[in-house]
Amino acid sequence: MNLSSIYGCKIPQLITQSYEVGARVAAVAHRHGIVPSQLSTWRGAARVGKSGAGSRPQFVDVSVLADPVARPPAPHDGVEIMVGPVVRRRSLDVVTPYMRLILANGTALHVVESGPGDGPALVFSNSLGTDLRIWDALLPHLPPGLRTIRYDQRGHGLSDCPEQPWGMGDHVADLACVLDTLEVKGATVCGLSVGGMIAQGLAAERPDLVRALIPCDTGAKIGSPEMWDGRIAAIEEGGIAGLADVILERWFTKAFRETDPAFPLWRNMLTRTPVPGYTGTCAAVRDTDLIESTSRLRLPCLAVCGADDGATPPDLVRETAELIPGSRFELIRNAGHLPCIEQPAVMGRLISGILKETGDV
Repeated sequence: MNLSSIYGCKIPQLITQSYEVGARVAAVAHRHGIVPSQLSTWRGAARVGKSGAGSRPQFVDVSVLADPVARPPAPHDGVEIMVGPVVRRRSLDVVTPYMRLILANGTALHVVESGPGDGPALVFSNSLGTDLRIWDALLPHLPPGLRTIRYDQRGHGLSDCPEQPWGMGDHVADLACVLDTLEVKGATVCGLSVGGMIAQGLAAERPDLVRALIPCDTGAKIGSPEMWDGRIAAIEEGGIAGLADVILERWFTKAFRETDPAFPLWRNMLTRTPVPGYTGTCAAVRDTDLIESTSRLRLPCLAVCGADDGATPPDLVRETAELIPGSRFELIRNAGHLPCIEQPAVMGRLISGILKETGDV
């Protein structure tokens, strides 16, 4: 069996049509045990390889996918489909920021990487009810030469929403698999809200992957079980749109909600999040207490929070920062739960500061 027979057209034509098609190609290839075998720098490429130290993924030409000759990678292995050019270098690959798919723990995750492949890695993890676009306005305010990696968490954005149950450990394992697949070590990891919890968990479980930590508008423990159960029940009954106004009031300042022309788009991002993805992540946060593991972390840490954050108030973020010796806390004025959107220049300056302190820029 080959993919041309499945879709009735040549793979080079099919893979370049759209990211969505490319994602389907990856899923079909995985399901049918098709393993690419030829190195290439062709425009549509797959990257296949096991995660973990000592492994070496390789770029392969998906135009030569043919009859299966071996079993596909196990669910925890990294399988990447990329739509966009790959530039070969003597050391690492420089990848133009195109959409790409990485299979992490059996879940297809949407990942965007930009910058030089041998640059210092800066990794972003989004908040509940958002996707990787929340970092768009921030990127121009960062120092040049960084290798930035963004992804949509499971159940969010363009990533798959696997069947429940799953928890915070799965979120952490997803990010670890993404970084292993991309051969990243010693990254600075910036996570917002639940993304900040994922970043803390990753630093505790895989210290080889995390050089410095930027917990943003987050906590080692967020909310009470009763609060999360109430939100889950309300969304299962009335959908996310029924709570959108309340959630958005926590996310953004009144001035932003009333004057920013893009505000309706952020509402759309929230309300179009799959309900199982939203409620599954709510349950993951509900069941997570990282106070003990975060207290054991010993690494550079900059915690930031919007002064008007109604979801994770500044005192919670400050208390989380105090768990890590030597950490610093910064309050961002005129911002709510998503300062990367309301005050990207300020947040960019703060991130640039910790990168200078760690010697990454």
